[in-house]
Amino acid sequence: MVRARPSPWRSIPRRDGPQIARIILVAAVSWQICVLIGATQPPVFAVLVPLVCLRDDAFSVFNLSIARLVGVVAGLLIAIGVLQLLQPDTLAIAVVLALALLAGMVLRVGNVINNQVAISALLVFSSPDASGYAVARLWETGIGTATTLVLAPLLFPANPFMQARAELRDVARGLVAALRSSTAAGRAMTPLSRASCREQLTSLSGCRQPCSCSPNSLLPPASQRGGPFCGGIHGRPEPSPNSDRGLPR
Repeated sequence: MVRARPSPWRSIPRRDGPQIARIILVAAVSWQICVLIGATQPPVFAVLVPLVCLRDDAFSVFNLSIARLVGVVAGLLIAIGVLQLLQPDTLAIAVVLALALLAGMVLRVGNVINNQVAISALLVFSSPDASGYAVARLWETGIGTATTLVLAPLLFPANPFMQARAELRDVARGLVAALRSSTAAGRAMTPLSRASCREQLTSLSGCRQPCSCSPNSLLPPASQRGGPFCGGIHGRPEPSPNSDRGLPR
């Protein structure tokens, strides 16, 4: 028996609640670790890692976290290297963006360009002390990445059986709806439409003589269908019009 489909608004907290709790817990732990180590500024970059990398899929956390850390390192190196040669003006922005996007093409996240390289490189321009910003950004991101990788598999791990059951319920509901619609369509058929369907099925079956089908059935009896089984009543089956025997000599 298929149960009635619950309201989508009621399923949202149950689906997204554990995800929100994971992000809050991992972000709080990352923040506190940075404070205990001796962060002089609010360690916002450590909190950004779980906020960006935590997803419903537990296996994607590793790929996203490592890709983010690599992108941060590459972006900081590109921005610092360019600022050593150029002043922070329009030309420097263009050069940093070009190099960062090219690096993001190499350090891809699946089939998508790693935009974290360009984002980290551009944020260097927002600080008057580029070297100090780069160091703080690097170690805070490292703390956030390590905390996310350790805690993400332990906090409300994904349940593949629950997802499989939900998908099976959706498939069962679709099958029930299709069966009900087909049954309703069959009951709504008029006698004329039933006769038309029987004629079409008889012609498709290849039977050469009229079939006395039951009015309650759309298919002719098995002994009156075409093919090799039709010869039991109608005699030997006629050759196909496209064969050599059916063509006039």
